[in-house]
Amino acid sequence: MITSTPYRQAIPEHKALQNIYNLREKLFQVDLAEQFLQCMGVYPTGSLVELSSGAVAAVLSQNAEQKMKPKILMLLDEKKHPLKKSRVFDLVKQSKTPLFIAKSLENTVYGVDIKQVKF
Repeated sequence: MITSTPYRQAIPEHKALQNIYNLREKLFQVDLAEQFLQCMGVYPTGSLVELSSGAVAAVLSQNAEQKMKPKILMLLDEKKHPLKKSRVFDLVKQSKTPLFIAKSLENTVYGVDIKQVKF
């Protein structure tokens, strides 16, 4: 689903997870699909997200206790300009103004090619 093929365009990770959830009684065994979704998390590793500040980041890893607060790699600032140096943030361990994920993004939005990002 998340890889392009000659006959089908790739879809973003969050939409693929939504498809699995929606088809869990038709194409997938319910308990297996739900366990898979639990393992993948709300924001899968490698997906692009926009933060509450407007900055763009890639998800690095999941947080088992707080699924809405993964560890991220900040790629673009609030004005969507590339950062000179990418920074890692753990959304759980913030002390100042807390950031949160506002939405998931397509993998090539704002000129970012997630396949070129080095984790």
